[in-house]
Amino acid sequence: NAEYGGQCLVGDMKFFCSLAPATIARRQAMSCGSADCDAAPWTHAQLARFVDDELFARYLRCLSDVRESALLEEVRQRAQIEKAAAVEQARKLARDELAEKEAVNVYRQHIVERLLNLACPRCDAVFAAFDGCFALKCSQAGCGAAFCAWCLQDCGNDAHAHIARCEHRTGEDVFFATLEQFEESNRVRRTRLVTDYLRRSVPAPRRDAVLASVAQELADLGVVVAI
Repeated sequence: NAEYGGQCLVGDMKFFCSLAPATIARRQAMSCGSADCDAAPWTHAQLARFVDDELFARYLRCLSDVRESALLEEVRQRAQIEKAAAVEQARKLARDELAEKEAVNVYRQHIVERLLNLACPRCDAVFAAFDGCFALKCSQAGCGAAFCAWCLQDCGNDAHAHIARCEHRTGEDVFFATLEQFEESNRVRRTRLVTDYLRRSVPAPRRDAVLASVAQELADLGVVVAI
């Protein structure tokens, strides 16, 4: 229509009314409803000249509703994206927390099983009996290791020579000492071993968590570790 700069205009009012919501939703403005028409959308001024006041008011309400719906859809999609991001972040935090707990548990197991337990240095068999002699011999079948009760060093087949010069020996007698001396020597040994392990093998950010995980075991043995 030359009056509107060559733009496509719909002359039938009923067709216009039925067409408005679909075309407005598609282009965020009123334009020809033909999918093949590439004419520019009509301006408000053009439509105001073309349709009566009531129809123009309906058009403006329709335009407002469509824009509101589009805004609500944008908000909904944004909320979904943010929710998905939050869920993924929560999953990542859960994975990181689980990995941290597993890492702490590895250090904990080493401290409890390898540093706090009294065990044969060769076969790792745990022992508890002490008869006063610091020259110990493993009773585990197939082992028979001789080791020092002061430092738990594997001494081959006979521990007596080592015990005589062991730097950790505190008893006056070369080979014998009281149960109290045995327990105190192991408290000191455990304190030394756990402290060295925490400082040398456990990353600094995890030390507090690892120490907390074995707090009860250390307290039961009277071991106090400061890092």
